[in-house]
Amino acid sequence: MPGNARGPARGPARGSRGSAVHDSVALAEIELCGELMIAASAAEAAGEERLSVARVDEILRVVPPRAGVRLL
Repeated sequence: MPGNARGPARGPARGSRGSAVHDSVALAEIELCGELMIAASAAEAAGEERLSVARVDEILRVVPPRAGVRLL
């Protein structure tokens, strides 16, 4: 593991189960962000000023809450 003048680098060990989960979440977030940027570029090219809230929800795969389900 790379270090610096103060000693070895600190942080989660690569390959541990926790970092794999964080890595997959980060990759999913990066993918969604990329999809938003692509959609925004396409909207701009089509002469739209911005993406609609409904389109953003569609890109982010937002599912409306079901009746009777409480959100925390």
